[in-house]
Amino acid sequence: LNVSYYSFLFARKFRLDTYSIARAGLLHDLYFYDWRTKNNRPMEGRHCAIHPLIALENAKKTCTINPVIEDAIVHHMWPMTLHMPKTKEGWLLQAVDKYCALSEIILQGSRKVRYSRAAVSFLTICSFATQIWK
Repeated sequence: LNVSYYSFLFARKFRLDTYSIARAGLLHDLYFYDWRTKNNRPMEGRHCAIHPLIALENAKKTCTINPVIEDAIVHHMWPMTLHMPKTKEGWLLQAVDKYCALSEIILQGSRKVRYSRAAVSFLTICSFATQIWK
């Protein structure tokens, strides 16, 4: 949920496709297996390489997917996989996904989880990137 919400906020700030990035944020980890074990995976390979493909298949089964959503889902594990995002929304989603994962790891178990302050800090840093994206 955090990936979807923060991606939406940044996309609105940068005037990107908010609908697609919010939906991709909700669907980017839509897989139904325990990634810690290799016994029940539906495909061969490393989890970081196969789960975006499985998430895309599951997303296509549940809702309508446009090319922006597809790019963001399939490429959200960059640089763990070699394929980079092709859209601005895809780049934003993979960055927010990494940020949220690190926040959850660092703040895990903490009672003072303050994603909002962290998000504001991240937005401040990203605001400098607007010159590159224009």
